[in-house]
Amino acid sequence: AGTVLLATVVYAVAFVNLYRQPHPWNDASAWIFANVPAGATILTEQWDDPLPTSQVVDGEFQSARRYEMAELTWLTGTESEDNLAKLKVNLALLAEGDWLVVASNRIYGVVPRLPEAYPLSSQAHALLFAGRLGYDVVYVVDRGPHLGAWRLRPDSFAWPGLPPPPAVVGPLVAQPTLNLGRADESFTVYDQALTIIMANTGRLSSEALLTQFELDPPENTHEP
Repeated sequence: AGTVLLATVVYAVAFVNLYRQPHPWNDASAWIFANVPAGATILTEQWDDPLPTSQVVDGEFQSARRYEMAELTWLTGTESEDNLAKLKVNLALLAEGDWLVVASNRIYGVVPRLPEAYPLSSQAHALLFAGRLGYDVVYVVDRGPHLGAWRLRPDSFAWPGLPPPPAVVGPLVAQPTLNLGRADESFTVYDQALTIIMANTGRLSSEALLTQFELDPPENTHEP
């Protein structure tokens, strides 16, 4: 009983420390305002929080309206609607975008696990994180329960079977970390979001991007 009580107290203190840190979306937004020029096109993922959010940074109000925003729609349209037409729309956005914000694992925690429902879209994040879609990680931020230098982190990549981008792994293992395995979406999408900002360094055309995808079976890739 004493061991259980001690573990509960330690975790409670660590969890309270979580809220002593800025929310990752605030930090990511501040980074964007400081590093992304006005007029740039920033891609976000539909059903996740679009970043940046307008806020005061260093005493000055920064508006998200300075950027062109567009949404990737991997989650919308399943089975026969997850087709070549849908893929081409998203690849056109990736080809034209300057930056991509993955605000949390809301999308990549779901779509890659359901290849039957998403025969094409389920491939996107594995390709993205492997650097095959022309985007490179330039900024990573998260927060979590911690005691001193020790940090407790959920694993948002193992559940959908995705190797994390190497540029994400480095910052996350720089501190002593206890991997807690899969955590509920109420943690990983909101309070403990792992936020990744990527730059379109490859500048691949939509046609070149399309060659990265496995388009079989044919019945899932026809245009309606």
